[in-house]
Amino acid sequence: MRSYEPNGDSDDDSIFEEVRNHDEVMTDKLDNLEEEYRRELTNSKHSVLHVQGTTNDYLTKTMEKVGAFLEPEKQIEIEDICIDKADTSSTQKESTTVRVVINDCESRISKRNCRDMDIHSTFAEVRKELSLKWMCHFNEVHLMYNGNRIGDVTPHELGIVPFQVPLPEFDAIREEKERPSNVISPKVITIETVSDAISIKVQMKNRKKPIHLSVTEETTVEDIMKKVIESLAGDASIPSLSKMKAMFDDEYCENSQTCKDLGLEDADCIDIYY
Repeated sequence: MRSYEPNGDSDDDSIFEEVRNHDEVMTDKLDNLEEEYRRELTNSKHSVLHVQGTTNDYLTKTMEKVGAFLEPEKQIEIEDICIDKADTSSTQKESTTVRVVINDCESRISKRNCRDMDIHSTFAEVRKELSLKWMCHFNEVHLMYNGNRIGDVTPHELGIVPFQVPLPEFDAIREEKERPSNVISPKVITIETVSDAISIKVQMKNRKKPIHLSVTEETTVEDIMKKVIESLAGDASIPSLSKMKAMFDDEYCENSQTCKDLGLEDADCIDIYY
């Protein structure tokens, strides 16, 4: 019971009213909803089968009727999903990868490497990575499979299949081609030594590796330049003696200066510009 203030127009002088509990309120609301559904279904153009029973049974059976009506559309959606899955599975088969073993026959470490690659791709990427690792030309890297050199082929063309056991192995080798006589090797050039001499380095402008020379205290800068020109006789980029300029300790050197005058010691380096 709760108190309330009566309306001035009301003849009821009572100051209390009865309060309903939650279950009673919800029961009245469900009854009102059922009556509303019945009126809507009765006024509908379609014939409706009225089912006797409680409110929950009535709603459940109504949902079953609607579900049965929509069942053909669901079947069509399920068939579409099955078709999409079939297409996806076929796509996955086309992009199957295989695992191979690359045996590095040139390096002292990391000789055996496992690699996953597409079954329809070539081994060009493998050869490119090895050429960068070995610091050589791409054409000098070759792969051997079952004792035969392979060219621009795919694992599928070699008969390799996914999940093959044991794993197919390839031997990576390097075959250095003969260099033309007019091409200068990038390796360090060493001039034969003489007695009572010191070893110095000469760094040219367009070369990454220095030239090692053996000189004496009486060797002049001009003699050093001449030895450099003789050792690089096949290189067309080397200019004449008159265009060369030597520098030691950030100072230009005169051609007549000797190693003793410059204070050259063993393992010192002279830079030559032109």
